[in-house]
Amino acid sequence: MDFNVTAPLDVDESSRRPQPPRQSWRKLVGWRRAAAYLLAFTLILTLLILSCLFVSVYGLAESPGAISDGSGASTTTILFEGDCKASTQYNFWAHLVINFVASGILASSNFFMQALVAPTRAEVDRAHAKGKALEIGVQSWRNLFHVALRNKILWVALSLSTIPLHLTLNSAVLESRASTDFLLMMASEPYLTGAPWNGTVASLLQKDSSSPPRLRQIQKSLVEEPARWERMNIEDCYARYNDLSRSMSERRDVVMVLRLDTSDSSNSIGTYGWSVNGTAENSLWYFRGYQRTDYWIYQSLTPQGAWQRKSSRFGRDEARETNGDIEFDASAYTVQNKASKYPPELHNMKAEYCMSELWTAPCRVEVDNALLTTVTILCVAKCILCIIVLVTAPRSTPLITPGDAIESFITQPDPSTAGMCTFNCGDFDQKQRQWGEVAAFRWVPGARPWGQTKLKISRRSIFSVPKGIWVWSYLLIGGSLITASVFVGISMREQSIHESDFGHAPTNAQMQQHHVNLASTTNQVVLANTPQLILSMCYFAYNGLFTRILSEWEWARFSTAYTTLRVTHRKGQQRSTYRLQLPYRWSLPLLAVSALLHWLYSNSLYITIFEGFHWPGDNFSLNRGLAYSSKSILISFVISISVAIAPLILGSVKIPGNMPMARNSSAVISAACHAVPIPPSHGASFDALDKPLLQARSPVASDTEYKGASGEQDGLWEMATGLLRWGVVSPGWPGRVYSDGEPGHLAFGSPQQDVQDPVYGSFYAGKKDI
Repeated sequence: MDFNVTAPLDVDESSRRPQPPRQSWRKLVGWRRAAAYLLAFTLILTLLILSCLFVSVYGLAESPGAISDGSGASTTTILFEGDCKASTQYNFWAHLVINFVASGILASSNFFMQALVAPTRAEVDRAHAKGKALEIGVQSWRNLFHVALRNKILWVALSLSTIPLHLTLNSAVLESRASTDFLLMMASEPYLTGAPWNGTVASLLQKDSSSPPRLRQIQKSLVEEPARWERMNIEDCYARYNDLSRSMSERRDVVMVLRLDTSDSSNSIGTYGWSVNGTAENSLWYFRGYQRTDYWIYQSLTPQGAWQRKSSRFGRDEARETNGDIEFDASAYTVQNKASKYPPELHNMKAEYCMSELWTAPCRVEVDNALLTTVTILCVAKCILCIIVLVTAPRSTPLITPGDAIESFITQPDPSTAGMCTFNCGDFDQKQRQWGEVAAFRWVPGARPWGQTKLKISRRSIFSVPKGIWVWSYLLIGGSLITASVFVGISMREQSIHESDFGHAPTNAQMQQHHVNLASTTNQVVLANTPQLILSMCYFAYNGLFTRILSEWEWARFSTAYTTLRVTHRKGQQRSTYRLQLPYRWSLPLLAVSALLHWLYSNSLYITIFEGFHWPGDNFSLNRGLAYSSKSILISFVISISVAIAPLILGSVKIPGNMPMARNSSAVISAACHAVPIPPSHGASFDALDKPLLQARSPVASDTEYKGASGEQDGLWEMATGLLRWGVVSPGWPGRVYSDGEPGHLAFGSPQQDVQDPVYGSFYAGKKDI
């Protein structure tokens, strides 16, 4: 059979099909309605962020150490101040909300981006005339080169606005952790009730030049505010005050009560203190300051700060007190006075218990208004772009879903794909070498035996995604996981999983400053949020894999049962859709997984603010840096791997039915839509069935000739708006069946056409001239 195929007229679909009133776009029908809902959702989130910024700048107190430019927009303000456990909980929920907001904005932006790369029928016809197929129902780089310039610019703008948003959003809310240095005092029990002591003589013994005003304040507090002090047994006291992994945010100074180390419990020598040559009597044996402030926390992880790790603990098992005449043996909790000036009976004493000062560090949850302002500007920019997309959308309807494309190609068949009803994506994507260059293979129609083509493709779902998309997606996802595995190893080498806590905990390790430059706040923000940006890129690719696989399933089901088209503008029995491709039972879990991973990543590497209260006195310091949680990193890594392999598992599922593999190809969809029309239900004349539907026509053929008789066109419209199934079609009326030995035809048909499955080895081609 000879097929004379010519290029289609460059006529937009809007001129070929019944159109709603000219101003109907204002009624928000079709995809515009879903876009309007998502735009409203994005506007609500943006207004919420804007309100938070306004309240933060003008309604919250400025945090200590904040730098203002005079307008208030660059200050750091206090969202919550109080107990550190409570601040951790507030920070936890704040970042959970932030990441769900970010995921919602990302999903809305993704919707508009996919609508922008959806081609119109005219753009598809032009591509087909050049031997190229576009993609329907997916985010497609290929389409980007064929859509209007307006769509390209808006698509790029939406993409670029996503990058800084993910680099700043999680750092707009920060937790400020506090820690304090503390004084260790070794004293006899009467010190607790105000017994006299001489700080000058005590300082001579332990060679500490610090003045003793703080000591007087401590003794006064012991006498007048006993509720501020808690008695601890010596084991718990030693464990708590010598735990370098924990900041001092709930306790401060400590008094270690001593007695003589003798089996005679009635021995009271030294109970009331000691004296040197009878010149003074002291209830205080020793005092010394230990560091637990932010400066120690930062420097203790560097080689230069190693000395502080030793000088911040007491006890023989960690470090001997070599700057005085007193040595504490932590294994036996004994104190040795080595100076010969003491009588022998005072050389050995034992730590009996401790009095620990209860002190609450002022931990805070803070808002960085400079970053929040940036986030607000980016969200406003996204809203403006989405409004432009919606308001300036052309009247021509883009082919957003496969149902839109099927309806279009059934009602207005594309002669470029006539006679190719057995073609799959491999046939249309085939390349050949011409003069050393790769050129598109000429689409040649003809009859072929079903199931015996050279380019037969496996029915596994993994083959519904082009090989290049798999490679690109898993280069991105796999490369990110390999990089993450390196960080898992480094983090667990620096801090074991048992020493780390989940989330923004003070026990988590700090990133060493000699590895990266952390002096700049910008560097800290970029480093802390780069994982968020990479995750967004991976989600973009990941979502695309699911979209392509599930789109192929939706396409293939037309060969298993009669069903209606899912379109963006419903007519007749068609189903309307507020989604572009992924069903909600898939898209919502994917969105939840994305939000969960964003939240986990925000708890793995994050900006920290440490406030230090140094002794003697309450002088204050503040430092910013980066902390990481080995436990959070490991959990994030394990979940990321589990999520990453899900598309591969889904790819092993067999595609239902026996339709040619489409891979969202507009050419495959077009080739399957050369339908044999049914008589319209209103009883119009159908004499046009007696002549070929796809007769040869020249580029200047009239639109009337292309459409055929009005009854034929009405029949095609009735088919497209009713139940459809793909398979072997025959008119179903007496005398309208194919003769033996002549090729059959595969296309979409209605129930009254008794659509059958294709038979292996039988020949099928374009519509038969009847």
